Amino acid sequence: VHSTRNKRCKLLPLIMAAPKDVEKGTVIVAGIPPESETSDKKNFFGRAFEKAAESTSSRTLHDHFDTSIIELKTEDRSK
Repeated sequence: VHSTRNKRCKLLPLIMAAPKDVEKGTVIVAGIPPESETSDKKNFFGRAFEKAAESTSSRTLHDHFDTSIIELKTEDRSK
């Protein structure tokens, strides 16, 4: 789906965060790699999220079928 005329947007990854559990104070974060005709459609966000959480001491939960989706403590979003 192409909804923009800006060619640069196709080259950028998309990271989305949305509230998941207000009582626990968690958000769900999903990473989608940029569109590419030559790529092998491999999503690198699973490992990138793990490394970022490790280097920032963020509290995350990697308990989803897709590794590019994580659960993150709300107060750790800005790290």
